[in-house]
Amino acid sequence: MLHNTGATALVVMELRVAFAEGQFMVWEHTRTTLIPQSDDVQDARTPFSIAGRSTHELVAEFRGTFPGKVPVGRPHRIVVEARSSRGSGWREVLAYDLRLENFVHPVTYIVYTNEQNYLPQEELAAGVERRNKLREQWGLPDREPDTA
Repeated sequence: MLHNTGATALVVMELRVAFAEGQFMVWEHTRTTLIPQSDDVQDARTPFSIAGRSTHELVAEFRGTFPGKVPVGRPHRIVVEARSSRGSGWREVLAYDLRLENFVHPVTYIVYTNEQNYLPQEELAAGVERRNKLREQWGLPDREPDTA
């Protein structure tokens, strides 16, 4: 959900996700729902306008690599940034901690809740095992401790 606090319309031209570690994920597609179905429309990214003092809802898909290719299951600070008709530079839209300890299927990441401690310990432990296996395959350091 994006909010235009100004009195005049705003055109959003680009979006991206910036990780504190320096990686970026670029806006690639727009979906009609949070959980894609076979009949969901996958549109290429395109600029859109937000009327003055209004909001715009968008289900954006971002493409890129998580920090370290297979991130350690911990909160990662991210910033959603936008380029708009109000300047050529990137501006922060939203910043928060993306809770990747909930990231239990690292090969098929689609949508996860960002709520802390919502998964049972068995699922969290299975996620740690899957991420560690991928980290080993990629030759990455920092195995995660078991959660069990």
